[in-house]
Amino acid sequence: MFRNYLKITVRNLHRNKGYTFINITGLAVGICCCLLIFLYVFDEVNFDRFHEHYNEIYRVILKGRFANEELEDATSPVPMAFTLTRELPEVVQATRISTSGKFQISRDDQTFNEEGVLFVDSTFFDVFTFPLVLGNPKSVLVEPHTLILTEKMAQKYFAYENPLDQYLTMEDGTQYKVTGIVSDPPQNSHIKFDFLFSLSSQDYSRTDMWVSNSYLTYIRVLPGSDFNELTEKFNALVRRYAGPQIQAATGVSIEEFEKTGNSYGYYLEPMKNIYLRSRVGNGLGPTGNISYVYIFSIIAVFILAIACINFINLSTAKSANRAKEVGIRKTVGSYRSDLIRQFLIESILLTFLAVFIAVTLVKLAMPLFNDITAKELSFTILNWFVLAALALLTVVIGVIAGAYPAFYLSAFRPVEVLKGDIVRGTSSGKLRSGLVVLQFAISITLVIGTLVVKQQLFFLQNKDLGFNKEQLMVVTRADVIGDAFNAFKQELKQNSGIVNATFSSMIPGHTNAINAHMIEDAPPSESSVMVSVWTDADFADTYQLKIVRGRFLSDKINTDSTACVINEWAINVLNWDPESGKRLIAMRPKMEDSKYLDIVGVIKDAHMMSLHEPMRATVFYFVPAAHNYLTIRIRPENIKETVAFVEKTWKKFVPDKTFEHYFYDDHYNEFYKAEMRTGQVFSIFAGLAILIACLGLFGLASFMAERKTKEIGVRKVLGASVTGITVVLIREFTKWVIIANVIAWPAAYFLMKNWLQDFAYRISMGWWVFLLSSVIALIIAVLTVSFYAVKAAVSDPAKSLRYE
Repeated sequence: MFRNYLKITVRNLHRNKGYTFINITGLAVGICCCLLIFLYVFDEVNFDRFHEHYNEIYRVILKGRFANEELEDATSPVPMAFTLTRELPEVVQATRISTSGKFQISRDDQTFNEEGVLFVDSTFFDVFTFPLVLGNPKSVLVEPHTLILTEKMAQKYFAYENPLDQYLTMEDGTQYKVTGIVSDPPQNSHIKFDFLFSLSSQDYSRTDMWVSNSYLTYIRVLPGSDFNELTEKFNALVRRYAGPQIQAATGVSIEEFEKTGNSYGYYLEPMKNIYLRSRVGNGLGPTGNISYVYIFSIIAVFILAIACINFINLSTAKSANRAKEVGIRKTVGSYRSDLIRQFLIESILLTFLAVFIAVTLVKLAMPLFNDITAKELSFTILNWFVLAALALLTVVIGVIAGAYPAFYLSAFRPVEVLKGDIVRGTSSGKLRSGLVVLQFAISITLVIGTLVVKQQLFFLQNKDLGFNKEQLMVVTRADVIGDAFNAFKQELKQNSGIVNATFSSMIPGHTNAINAHMIEDAPPSESSVMVSVWTDADFADTYQLKIVRGRFLSDKINTDSTACVINEWAINVLNWDPESGKRLIAMRPKMEDSKYLDIVGVIKDAHMMSLHEPMRATVFYFVPAAHNYLTIRIRPENIKETVAFVEKTWKKFVPDKTFEHYFYDDHYNEFYKAEMRTGQVFSIFAGLAILIACLGLFGLASFMAERKTKEIGVRKVLGASVTGITVVLIREFTKWVIIANVIAWPAAYFLMKNWLQDFAYRISMGWWVFLLSSVIALIIAVLTVSFYAVKAAVSDPAKSLRYE
């Protein structure tokens, strides 16, 4: 019996090649898109879940309010970790992590600049699950000046030698002994590293300061611990230890400090929230965005819905032409149950073919999809969950698509069918119309989303930052120049291709120094945390900052060693009166150690952080030295020659150090990589959704033109023009698109408004975005339908009427 059903299915597919191609292609592409997005979402929501104690791990987060400015930061005081393990019985273990910039690491005659360096406590492996290949997790990092390599780095530095008990040399000459090899961190880990150095190597790791945040602190608690009770104990402990030091720094108790509307405290952030839901500063590794997970999940559902609607629409539409086949089969003795099985099996087989093609497309598209999403996803059907999901999808779609012919057509009486007395009801037509409306509503929503994402990206990339980001060359690890920094800079300035150069502790977007400040004689309630920049006299000219009051720092004025420049935002935050002459106090753990600075100038607000963050109060200190970054403003002519000159000068001053640089405008776009990837994915899947919708519309237009053959013939005989007939056929589809807009506009507005909330600076969605999306959808629909509409309109009416 099944063989007979299979034979009939093949014959029907062959007889209707066009419908078969459209049906299978649309469904296959839709399922392929859905599977790709599922892989992406699955990877995102499973970040960090490989840790054995995933549900018991928390990160300590600073949360404060200073002068009406909110601050959340992933760093915490040095003594926090082991005070928690000592005094809170719920805390099984704690570990600290110190991030670092680039390190120059050598072995024999090999020297490399490495970025993936973390300094960690010996308890690191008691909290996290990173399997050691060699070494004892209890002892590998106990001693100072020891380190662990990943397998990749062990291969890089030692090839096939045993690296244990061998040494690597840092650029300052310090040697670290290799005590272990760890497996490379999984791709879906927010903690990424190539080297783990013992934190005990840093003398600072033993300080007892509670008002200076330097390390990231992670704790592991007992399974089943009461989180609310733990939080209460944790808060009490912080106040007990940090309170006295805060009073020493501000001159008021923490209770008095909080009465003024300020706050200071910490909270425990579950590891499950770190990657997708955390927005704190100075965290480790990459972060995702739960909004993108929701958006992509919705897109997957939308695309699969469009594909399924197409499949069901075309299947039910074409099945109406098989009424006579049903009549004949019933006449020769087929039971209704036989016909139901036939139509359902035929539909399921067709769906199975589409699923098979979809799986093949996923395999082919995977490299490109990984490139777009910057992931290392893989797909295999040799997994019980994947097989079960695909089987369920095949059966569900097949049954829904085959239900109409199976249960509706099989109920016809053969005499009426063969006499042609079937009255074609309006219910199936209304269903198809509703499905087409839903299909286009989804497509229009995706088009609006794509336009909004593109518009926001354009806004971010072109917003006035308060400085000129073009023609800036940044040299990293410039601190290795040491005391020769001034001679180095002066030699650079001799080149006609170089406009100016400046050393600084940070560059815009890479701000890691935020310190407490207040105006002289101001109450502690008006203290504020400020972005702090240590630089020389050329920073303003190099970045082309605008001075709105006074001047910038100068190397010709001796008193500027105790001077500073602030931005306009800081005036309001600190409530500073420029006419008062009052100084800025850089607060220290003890008030008597605080530094008083004359404010000699004010710059126009410039974004020292990415546009994900709001504007911050900023202070510039005059500390001329070889800081981490050297920024060079170069002329647009002869760029290659200028870069070559800078490199040559570098090798003259520091021949044993690697020269590394980039252009700031290129680097600036890296801040918005996630948004750029989102824009790409949106564009691709919106385009595919429209393609699938058009395939369905194309097939449906063909069906409707075929159904209206007699009507078209009569209209032509009565004198209707080709244009008039075409308009009549197109009008119905146009009506569907207009109704779809009514559904799509509010849905798209709600979704994209939520997405834009993640940006401190964002566009407002203009009416033109919605109108343009509607026009695009309407044009696509009209062009798609026009082919069959014109073809039907120009046909010979005599043939049309004879055919009927």
